[in-house]
Order: sequence, then structure tokens, then C-alpha cells
Amino acid sequence: MPRQVQVVLPWKNRPYSFDQEMLQRYLEQDVDVMGLAKIDGDECTLYIFRCLNKKVGRVVSNLERLGVGHSYGVVDVLHLQTTKPRLVNKKKKRFQITDRMSTEEIHELVDSSLHLTFDYMSLMIIASIIVVTGLVTNSSVVVVAGMLISPLMGPLLGMTFGTITHDFVMVRKGTFNEFIGILLAFAVGAISGLLIAFLFNDLVVWGQEEMKARGSLDGTYSGIVVAAASGLGVGFSVSTGGISAMIGIAISASLLPPICNAGLNLSYGMVVMYWGTGLDGGAGPSYDNGTNWLHMSLWSMLIFAVNLLLIYICGLFVFWLKRIQPPLPDPALAKFLEEDSPSFKVSSEDTEIPLLSTLVDK
Repeated sequence: MPRQVQVVLPWKNRPYSFDQEMLQRYLEQDVDVMGLAKIDGDECTLYIFRCLNKKVGRVVSNLERLGVGHSYGVVDVLHLQTTKPRLVNKKKKRFQITDRMSTEEIHELVDSSLHLTFDYMSLMIIASIIVVTGLVTNSSVVVVAGMLISPLMGPLLGMTFGTITHDFVMVRKGTFNEFIGILLAFAVGAISGLLIAFLFNDLVVWGQEEMKARGSLDGTYSGIVVAAASGLGVGFSVSTGGISAMIGIAISASLLPPICNAGLNLSYGMVVMYWGTGLDGGAGPSYDNGTNWLHMSLWSMLIFAVNLLLIYICGLFVFWLKRIQPPLPDPALAKFLEEDSPSFKVSSEDTEIPLLSTLVDK
């Protein structure tokens, strides 16, 4: 989907160090800036241009390095359903690993899905109930159905993106909301384990394959592969234009069943250990006085922790590959250009824009 970028430069309070001519020369030289138009008004100057969605991140980053949208002016990025004639990449090298949306667009996308709301908590409880049902009845289809509606990916994205951009408010918010979701899933599992142990033990065969797959060393190996792939997938997905539903399912597969399984087996194992429920006459007989279920609970917690860490690290790695960086500090533009670097280099592998003085001389 193409983007239209609007740069508004008000005449009022314009910094002395800001040079509009340099900005215009940059916009005219950048091959990813298409259909550049300039409109001079009584109170501001407006630049309008279009670019490909995978190039808008680089262009907006370069504008920020020139001080636009950071220390002066406003940059608006608009989504276009289509444009005619179609935008075509002018470079021979059509795609780079750093192709992505702008950092600001990604921020808005991530921020929209990490908040702690009534809907978030409700979906977590519903998803956990469905997953617990699948674990207890040994139904992989039901477990997958619970993953479909789990919202765990949103806060985890906030943790990852906030770390790479040094937005520690987003990191704290994402971490807290992820913890609340995890706590809800664990609580649903634990309450379900208690109900089954006291009320429905005769109807349930405890410890079937779906539980064992999330509570043993063998389950750790497969979980590591899924978690690592999910972290890479979510990083690429969110940086290039959207959050894929399938990536969300993969993340839920790595996190939701293990934490529900941990709660289930912890409460059930403690009941068996201290009250003996399930030792006589139940369809779910216990052995080792319930310690086996406690061990399974610990394995599930370990699998969950490892998967969570892997998704976080792999997501950070992808964002690093995409050159997503924290916002620039707020030095004067002249000092940034003349003292920090001998030439102004834009965020591209093969593009360099000369210094302000060189551009003006031309």
C-alpha cells in the first residue's frame, strides 16, 4: 500500500539553524521520494510526496535527522488505497532487508494492541478456558481453538518494540499487561484443576498426551523451535505492514497451553498430595502421591519461560535487522550536521547526502 507524506513547516518559531533549502534538495535527490510538490502559504510551507510503504521508514528517518518532525515542523504519513500511476521502485536493487514502515507507524500499530482493557482480560479468560478444556479432554483441535482468540501477542510486542526504541513506558506497560494475561491463564488452569480434582475426577483421565506434550523435556525442544520462529515471524510481520493472525496463533501456541498446563497440574497435584483425591476409584489415578503432576507443572513453567524469552530475543533481532532505532536526541541541527559527522548520511546502504554547505553551494 503506497504512502503519502506531508511535511508542514510553519513560518512562526522557525529555528535559526534550520535550512529549508537543504531539506528541499534532499527531497529532490532521494529516489524514493516521488511526485514531490511544494505549496507556500501565508503561515507555513507544505511539501507533499508519495513513496512505497517499505521505503517510508527510511525517508521519515532521514527527515528526522534533518530536524523535521523532531525539533521543528510536522510529518504526517497517510495510507493510500491506491495511486495512479502506480509507484515503482527506481533502484536496480528492488528490496533491502531494512525495508519497512516508518518507526512511528509501527509504534501506532503496536500501541493499539497492548492496552489492558476489559476485552483483553475477557478474551484471555475465554481462551484459557478453551485451552484447559482441550488439555483435559486430550483434544488438539480444542487447544488450537483457544489459541485463535488469545491476545497475548499485543503486550509482548510492546515489550519488544519498546526495548528497541528505548520507550520504557511502553516496556513497563507491555510487561505489566502480559503479566496480567499470564496470571489470568494460570488462575483459570489452577481453578480448573481444583474443580476437576474434587468434583469431576471420576470423569477425567488425567495426564494424557496433550498435557504431557506441554509438561516434559520433549515438549521443551518443540516449544523452542516454535517460539523462535514465532519471534522472527512477528518481527517481520509488524515491521512490514501488519500483524498476521497466524503469527499470533504461533505465539499463543508457545505461551498459552504451557501456562494453563502449569496451573492445572499444580493445583491437581497438591490436592492429590494432601487429600488423596484420585487415588481410589477415579478415572485419573495418581502416582508418587501427586509429585509427578507437580513435576509436570514445573516443566510447563520452564517451557513457558524459555518460549517467552526466545520470542522476545528473536523479535529484538528482527527489529535490529530492520534498523529500528530510538528517536534522535534534540541537538541543534547545525551542531548535529557539522560536528557529529563530516557528511550527512541518510539511513540507506547506498545513499549519501552532502553537507548543508555543499548543497547550498550547488
